Amino acid sequence: MIEIGKGNAERGMRSYRLAQSPSARSFHFRLSPFHFRRRALTLVELMVAIAIIGILASLLLGAAAVASEVARNARTKSLIARLHTLVIERYDGYRNHRVEIQPFTDTAVYRTSLAAVTGFVYPTGPNGLNPPQPGGPGDPRMRAYARLAGLRELMKLEMPDRWSDILNGAVQNPPQIIPPSSGRPGVVLQRVPALYETYARAYNQLVGRTNTVTGLPNTDDDILANESAECLYLIIMNATGDGEARGMFKPNDIGDTDGDGAFEFLDGWGKPIAFLRWAPGFDSDAQLSFRSLERTASNPRLGPNVVAEQLLEDHDPFDLFRLDPPAGSGLLRGWRLTPLIISGGGDEEIGVRTLSGANYIATLNPYADVLLGEATDTPDDAARDIEAELAGDDITNHNVGELSRK
Repeated sequence: MIEIGKGNAERGMRSYRLAQSPSARSFHFRLSPFHFRRRALTLVELMVAIAIIGILASLLLGAAAVASEVARNARTKSLIARLHTLVIERYDGYRNHRVEIQPFTDTAVYRTSLAAVTGFVYPTGPNGLNPPQPGGPGDPRMRAYARLAGLRELMKLEMPDRWSDILNGAVQNPPQIIPPSSGRPGVVLQRVPALYETYARAYNQLVGRTNTVTGLPNTDDDILANESAECLYLIIMNATGDGEARGMFKPNDIGDTDGDGAFEFLDGWGKPIAFLRWAPGFDSDAQLSFRSLERTASNPRLGPNVVAEQLLEDHDPFDLFRLDPPAGSGLLRGWRLTPLIISGGGDEEIGVRTLSGANYIATLNPYADVLLGEATDTPDDAARDIEAELAGDDITNHNVGELSRK
């Protein structure tokens, strides 16, 4: 028994030593010749990674696009605010401007000449302006009519919003040179202003010039393409800021997008900023408009005199003697107008009318086209009407800052 126990003990110790040996503790398995260590992603994992990267990239691109659009919008607003300050300073200066009108000796000629260029509706009856008296050239009311017409002619010549204001007629095809006119009388003014000569020289430089876009001499269409923006540039550089306005603008604020040789101010999207000296159709908080007055007149809950009261409260400050009646030939007139400076915004389309049916407005009456500046939903190439929804993102001096009727 003792021997048997001893043998069992020896076998147990041998087994224990074998268990503690390195060979017993390490087991090596021979791998299959077809097995390999994985060193890359599976196709599914790769597709998931690509999808995640795409989502992140689209988010970053979207954020960058929004930031870029916001920056363009802010740059445009800043530029329009600067332009507005300069334009309004010049425009308001006409309130106290001296006007020299031509001497008229014949009553009939006097009245006919004024009516032809102003569209004034002369009062009639016992207190009217029927010849021979009252109403002759010496009548103070007729002189007041003449002064207002002369002031508006001066504004038209010194703050043009189309080349025809300088030409005193439509742009011809082919364009024609404006002859020298130093000291020439105006329609009502004794002589055209000095700024007129500056603008006329600028226009003459366009005639026959090779267009950098088409490679051909400028046509009337080339000259008319961005005429309001080009006129705005001339006004700012020659009639505002005591001749030092150029320093207020960066090189990328200015360009010549149509290649005709006349510069324009460019918005954040690189498009010309348009200009209307008188925009009676533009509806904003900065001025009354034809449509807003029409809506007031058609409201049955308001009294019949509300429109007339509004016109008197916010009358044209240049019409000191209230010569523009509340209505003439069925059209409202006589309210204060604020020059319009406008960018098309993100859609790069100006959604208001910037031209009448022709490129020339013959009269000195600011209300000759009461729909000028109106957003419209009836496109018309001749009038450059744009669909009304395009006006929604327009940036103007009427909605930049805190302009209000005052």
